[in-house]
Amino acid sequence: MVRDGGIQHYYTLFGKDKGQVVIGDPDPSKNVIKLSLEDFDKEWTRVALFFEPGENYIKYKEEVPGLLSFLPIYFVVKV
Repeated sequence: MVRDGGIQHYYTLFGKDKGQVVIGDPDPSKNVIKLSLEDFDKEWTRVALFFEPGENYIKYKEEVPGLLSFLPIYFVVKV
């Protein structure tokens, strides 16, 4: 993609919804946005990368600590 000012950029394409393209933009000020097909076509440089898991791919689920995981620390500090 070529953004404002001719800057090269990339998006993650999620799909199409009601005539608009749903994309993920790594720019934190944008996140997931919808572009009209016309605007998408103006920016797209006709280059696409496709990824799929290989035969040795192992799905990994990251353990994210919840709020309760901080309670033991709270009580140790409070005492």
